[in-house]
Amino acid sequence: MRFTTVLFDLDGTLMDTSPGIFASVRHALSAIGWPQSNQEKLNLFVGPPLKDCFRLACDMTDDEVIMQAAAIYREKYNEAGPPGSSPYPGMTEVLETLRSEGILLGVATLKPEPLAHEVLRYNGIEHYFDYIAGADFDGAKTKAMIIETCMDALGVSAEETVMVGDTPHDLEGARIARVPLIAVDWGFGFVRGYEGREDGVMAVARAASDIIPILNGSTGQSRP
Repeated sequence: MRFTTVLFDLDGTLMDTSPGIFASVRHALSAIGWPQSNQEKLNLFVGPPLKDCFRLACDMTDDEVIMQAAAIYREKYNEAGPPGSSPYPGMTEVLETLRSEGILLGVATLKPEPLAHEVLRYNGIEHYFDYIAGADFDGAKTKAMIIETCMDALGVSAEETVMVGDTPHDLEGARIARVPLIAVDWGFGFVRGYEGREDGVMAVARAASDIIPILNGSTGQSRP
């Protein structure tokens, strides 16, 4: 295997966290008297920074309203998030295999770091990871910064690292950090059947079971 280190996005890549996210968004919107979002808009909340989500998905423009909604969301998510999440099928087996092969594993997520730890711990997979890097609550960290923080903590270079993610945010962050991306199409960013023709995409995984063959260079899902 060419890479010594694999970094995973969390929401929409490692885990389906959407039930807890959607419940928390609905609660926050109801609490501030804001119109509820349809499912297409709710899907935008899986992955990107929370304040950006309220701006883009709910057409909020007032920073004070956004901060209020975000605070209510986080309070609800502390309760609903961990039980409203689960690893995608086959993902635990992928982590087991990579660990057994001595690969360093990290999480690089735009979810606030304490919440990332809590969700992973609740679902029994936190122990697979050598380092977990997340956002701060004010949303100041970019995806690239989080990827670089993870690599620095693990003591590895971009040349020996690959990122696995499901959104254009993951691709942009990986490009800036100069690591290739294995895109996955089961999450909430790249659509099913995504071909991964953009620069920086190493291959596309259609299921968790594709990840290890891609890393070994023996899958039919590689970018053409």
